[in-house]
Amino acid sequence: MSLVQYAVGMEERAGCDEREAELLRQLERERRRADKFRAQVTMLQRRLTKVRAERDELRAKLQATMVTLKTLQKQLFGRKSERATDVDEEDSATTSPATYRVASPEKAPGKRKRGQQQGAKGHGRHLHPHLPTEVLEREIPAGERCCPQCGLPYGDMGSAEEAEEIDWQVHLVRRVHRRHRYVRTCSCADVPAIITAPPPPRLIPKGMFSVDFVALLLVEKFILGRPLHRIILLLKMQGLTVSPGTLVGVLGRVLVLLRPLYAEIVTYNREETYVHADETGWPVYDEAGRQWLWVFVGQSTVVFIAAGTRSGQIAQGHLAPNGDVDEGAGRTVSSDFFPGYNGLEKLGFTLAGCWVHARRPILRVAQAVSALGDWGAAWQGRIAELYRLHRAWLAEPPGSPAYESARLQVSAHVEAMRRTLLAELPDPNLPPQARKALALMAKGWPRLTRFLEDPNVPLDNNAAERCLRTPVVGRKNFYGSGTAWSAELAAATFTIAETARKNGVDPLHFLQEYLGACAEQGGKPPQGEALARFRCWLKPALRQGENTS
Repeated sequence: MSLVQYAVGMEERAGCDEREAELLRQLERERRRADKFRAQVTMLQRRLTKVRAERDELRAKLQATMVTLKTLQKQLFGRKSERATDVDEEDSATTSPATYRVASPEKAPGKRKRGQQQGAKGHGRHLHPHLPTEVLEREIPAGERCCPQCGLPYGDMGSAEEAEEIDWQVHLVRRVHRRHRYVRTCSCADVPAIITAPPPPRLIPKGMFSVDFVALLLVEKFILGRPLHRIILLLKMQGLTVSPGTLVGVLGRVLVLLRPLYAEIVTYNREETYVHADETGWPVYDEAGRQWLWVFVGQSTVVFIAAGTRSGQIAQGHLAPNGDVDEGAGRTVSSDFFPGYNGLEKLGFTLAGCWVHARRPILRVAQAVSALGDWGAAWQGRIAELYRLHRAWLAEPPGSPAYESARLQVSAHVEAMRRTLLAELPDPNLPPQARKALALMAKGWPRLTRFLEDPNVPLDNNAAERCLRTPVVGRKNFYGSGTAWSAELAAATFTIAETARKNGVDPLHFLQEYLGACAEQGGKPPQGEALARFRCWLKPALRQGENTS
């Protein structure tokens, strides 16, 4: 190899090394750029994950807000009943013991419509022979009872056609009791010279209102929910002008008279085996502030308690006043899922759940989220079928083969519902609102299925909610009570009226009789045997004051 060739080769090798170095430097730059891009990609992926999480959270919040909005709109503008609009109104098989009707997944065609059927023979007009009857004679004037041609009169046949109508008269009566006086006609000593007929019994000494007036006042205000100023306006239309303070004073005196009877009902109610419990707000416009109206519906009595708290201590203090651990043994309390009732279990009570409250969140979610319509309808259908099977079970004679067969059908349906519940809860495609509704059902499942252990336990707590309907309507009309004693009077009146109604006694007549007994005692509440005869929740023999032991 010549020197020239060697020099050329070295020059070419130097150029290659320089290009190789440049390429290495360029490769290093590209690597750094790639690392930078990888870091950016990692950062963007993290941001994307975060944004997706925020998006999912916002979607969940939006869905929850829509559920709340739909619920509030329904409460404000919609129907108050929970009866579904897309339900076959003729399908009586899906009707629960309450007044609502739950939806079934499919409508059953060919069902008979409710009510009077077209072409069917009616039952005719109801007669009311028990009402006081006033006979009005309607005759043709003598000048019109003549033949228009010859002028001879028509003869009376001795019979008449009758046309009946019902008249409704509301009027005030001013009663004047004239107490006759008698003078002695003998000369006997140590006897009064003049005697006078006794005064009429008065509920309030020197008061101007009769027993019937006061009883009707209680019914008008607390049972019918009419505000006091409207009662005053109605009385003024009938000719009586009375001030609000006068009627308030009468109600204050009546509270003292109702307390002994109220205490009797409370004492009996806290010993009953099966009790429904519920509570609602009750405003009080004095220093007491907001209160709560509790209701405890037993088998024979109903008790309302006005309390300043929603704490579970109210239920425990009423149902277990001694606070013993086994005081509630053998007794069952049906309620909603309010945690305030949980403390009763520590006192030996058995708690039963309410399928209406388990169904309610599902219904609300299905109404608010259109995509969950079929899911909600399916669960409503399962609950409706549970009610149908439960009614069929209780309709059979206890101990019979049909009774046992119906019980097994109920148990199998409950087990199928449980399996469906456990399968849907972990489903990732289920929206959070639906999962929350199912979680509430799963948490209360032992209480919801308590009826399988004791057939006397109802499926729901509707008995308590129905009793709260009258106070809720009254609360909307007269906004609660003005003072704490007025709230106590409301609770006592609701208690006496609902207990009387539960035992088939008209509340107005019952209040009239009781207040009449108070008037006979000189405006004081009856005691002993006189009070015992008003225990309408006992057997007829015991109502007369016989020894209950």
